[in-house]
Amino acid sequence: MSEGRPRVFYGWWVVLTAALGLFWGSAPIIVFSFGIFLKSLSQEFHSGRAVISLAFTFHNLMSAISAPLAGQLVDSYGARKVILPCTLTGRFTYYRRTCAPTGGKRSGALPPSAFRLPSLRYEKRDP
Repeated sequence: MSEGRPRVFYGWWVVLTAALGLFWGSAPIIVFSFGIFLKSLSQEFHSGRAVISLAFTFHNLMSAISAPLAGQLVDSYGARKVILPCTLTGRFTYYRRTCAPTGGKRSGALPPSAFRLPSLRYEKRDP
């Protein structure tokens, strides 16, 4: 038996990796902090809570729909062959929606007012 420094159990590396993934992942950043920013978002976009929450619901639905597809692509082609094209596509889309010149046309993601129409029926109306 060697008297050197003991090796770290492999399971602790898994725990560390999972903790970092949760720390930098979208769930803690977007999902868990949504309530904190709801008031600020509604003031910034001049929309009600229902409109902002509907946009957040669409985000969660699209994440739930695309996760199995992403998993299937990773299983079929491997993580390295999937991560690079997806990252480049995501960066290009982000650039295109926010930074690229549009020639006078509006650029950007859908504004919260696009979600206003479905939520109108749930708001209270004063007689």
